[in-house]
Amino acid sequence: MKRLQTRDMTAQTMRVIHVINSLAIGGAERFVLELLREWERDDRVDIQLVLLNRSQPEYNFYVPHRRPIVLGFEGSWRNLRSLHNCVRKLQKVILDHRAQIVHTHLWLSDFIGALAVRQTGVTHVSHIHNELPWMVSNRIGFRIRRLLFAWALRRANTFFIWPARQPGLYTLDALGLQMLRHVLIPYGIDFSRCTLSDSQVEGRKSIIFGTLGRFVPEKGHMTFLDATKLLVNKGYDFKVVIAGYGPLEHDYRRFISDSSLESIVSCPGIVSDVARFYASLDVYVQPSSSSECLPIVIIEAMASSCPVVGTHVGGIPEIVRDGVSGLVVPPNNPAALASAMEKMIREPHTRRFFAKNAVKQAKEHYDIKVTAASILSLYQDLLGNMRGKKFGSTL
Repeated sequence: MKRLQTRDMTAQTMRVIHVINSLAIGGAERFVLELLREWERDDRVDIQLVLLNRSQPEYNFYVPHRRPIVLGFEGSWRNLRSLHNCVRKLQKVILDHRAQIVHTHLWLSDFIGALAVRQTGVTHVSHIHNELPWMVSNRIGFRIRRLLFAWALRRANTFFIWPARQPGLYTLDALGLQMLRHVLIPYGIDFSRCTLSDSQVEGRKSIIFGTLGRFVPEKGHMTFLDATKLLVNKGYDFKVVIAGYGPLEHDYRRFISDSSLESIVSCPGIVSDVARFYASLDVYVQPSSSSECLPIVIIEAMASSCPVVGTHVGGIPEIVRDGVSGLVVPPNNPAALASAMEKMIREPHTRRFFAKNAVKQAKEHYDIKVTAASILSLYQDLLGNMRGKKFGSTL
């Protein structure tokens, strides 16, 4: 494979490819589109979005001005023929785009990206978006995956971006890649699309708890439903909204029916207007049980003046300051979650205190403009003869 010629980038546009599995609804996918939207009119960077495969549903709040390239990856990373074909296709995109940086998101894209850049001579950046349980599993299949993944990243001399400290440490420790370069750059959101909640009403009879995410085990929705049932049995009057979609939807609806919670819990499906969704809530709940990074939904909720009840998983305790902008409870513990929810019901003054601090904290630390500028600065450093040198970490 022909290597790209290194160019002087002091006065030229940086050419970057972002690679992600698909645009199925999720935090990593939303973050990538937020970045592209922020950079769309920035002459310093030219972005091409590449998808391993296309899936539905997809976001509709932003469509890149340049059509994403779909590689058509099918099957599993274990399918060597499919993997090889996808790597070759990505290498062709790299050469056609004359890319200088390949920035990948989610582990499969990281793996394919690391394999592709080795023969093209471009810089590889991996964005860590979650804690993956298979990275610490002793099952032989996962151990093999871990070894291959670490080998590819080490071979590519990958640079890592961590949105939060804990998920970054978890990943590099699990893969034995502590020596590779890394930096902490928190996620950011566009505050112009946030609407301040008007639901913090004094004397309101019942309050609304809500969450937004994929219906998968690691999001902890069953813990949320169990906690809801405990509070209903205590006689509290409140509502719960669980928005999203996924393979466990039937299980959730059956539990709601079997527990006679239809008048308490609603599952509206995919939310097209997330600003209105957050504005309708009194408290946002993130009941994650595992595999979490720095949930963008929490940042959006806080920016919308929603106090947060979250679990001690991944980077959640790094954004939800316990007793300041919300409450943090142990994961997979319905009683602890119910206790935190009960406190929110019984203490409206505490909710208002948390809401005020949540907005302030979100705006001070999680602005997409700051995040985008920090990543562009990183790109410039990486292209400024920094490849191969030991980067200082912000940690």
